[in-house]
Amino acid sequence: MAEKVTLFAVAERAGVSIATVSRVVNGLTTNGPTEEKIRRAIDELGYEPNSAARALRVNASDQICLALPDLNNPVYQAMTRGVQRGFKLSKYRLMLSPSLSTTEEVILQLSCS
Repeated sequence: MAEKVTLFAVAERAGVSIATVSRVVNGLTTNGPTEEKIRRAIDELGYEPNSAARALRVNASDQICLALPDLNNPVYQAMTRGVQRGFKLSKYRLMLSPSLSTTEEVILQLSCS
């Protein structure tokens, strides 16, 4: 498995600071030619932002968990397909989780995800 490309590697390739790369990755404006160099380095290296790290930083997530009691039940399967279709074009990612028997166990399971 290939190593994950870091902001440091992108910064090094583009000849700029990590902070400048971070600004571009997070959608903040910067000098046009500098941004172009960074975007080129991102493409060349195949950099992909770490969504888990971003979620920690901004205290938000793009994941929604759907906890259902029985994923083998045809009713829940149909419901899941409908929810998946709805999420397909959204900025959110759907996480499926078979729920456990008690509310406390479901909360514990979700807090560990």
